Amino acid sequence: MAKRAVMILCMISAGLCLQAQNTNQLAVLESSLASGIDPTVEPLITGKIEEAFVASGIFFVLDRVNVDRVLEEKEFQLSSGLVRDEEIRQAGEYLSADYVVLATVSRVGQTYAMTGKLIDVTTGGITAQASSESSGKIDVLLDLATELGQKLVAEFGMLTGIEVPESSKMKPGLLYRHSLLAGAVFGESSGDDYFPLSLAYYFRINSLLGVTAGLRYDLLISNTFFADVGGFISPLPWLGIGVRVGYGWVPTSTNDEYGSTLVLVPNALVRIGRLAVNGEFGISMDAFFVGGNVGLNF
Repeated sequence: MAKRAVMILCMISAGLCLQAQNTNQLAVLESSLASGIDPTVEPLITGKIEEAFVASGIFFVLDRVNVDRVLEEKEFQLSSGLVRDEEIRQAGEYLSADYVVLATVSRVGQTYAMTGKLIDVTTGGITAQASSESSGKIDVLLDLATELGQKLVAEFGMLTGIEVPESSKMKPGLLYRHSLLAGAVFGESSGDDYFPLSLAYYFRINSLLGVTAGLRYDLLISNTFFADVGGFISPLPWLGIGVRVGYGWVPTSTNDEYGSTLVLVPNALVRIGRLAVNGEFGISMDAFFVGGNVGLNF
């Protein structure tokens, strides 16, 4: 009997410790989808947002089933169209939550946009607000939901001074869609200093695929250039590996005349926060070059 009592006391103590560590009780409401977006994706979006808050370790996230049950018992339903912050706060009161999160999803053409609000139930104010967007098929919404959840967690941690664990922080380059870089060619086949101006551009279509373009132009010899386009993949959030194919007008191997040529340009992009660095190697029948660029992600 004594052993049983001790076990019960240990379980209660463990529960109290867990609750003390997660004093911010949070509910993620059903995401609001614009007309025309497949409603079957909504539970997946909400689930990804919940995962980000659970991973942070600074919130006690209410189970979605219990959230739906309580709101159903209260006969509570968010209004269609633009949801008012007061409605979100009222839902939080019903759920006895400290904070409530609601995501809204819209689409323009093939571009999806997702916005989210973290509402303080006590004050009714917006504690954190964030947005993410991307072009592609409907499955990009899962990446956007993860990004949105991590953004809200990061902003909450910044505003409250609560340290966000490394495991739940946004990875470098995850949110940046564009990378624009400038630099120069380090070496070329003829030994002449052509291509002193080198530009590269990368655009992430989604978390895995992207398109890229490059331009190398000699400011002194106007008829010396390379222009190319291609694609790349991101096996890691901070890394892009691709290839471009293009056309150029360069000195030939004899170095006494110019000629047009096709060029193949393998390239790699590394994102370190806002900083972007790319390296590339171009090769054709008449010339080759090794170059690199430094720029910004945005």
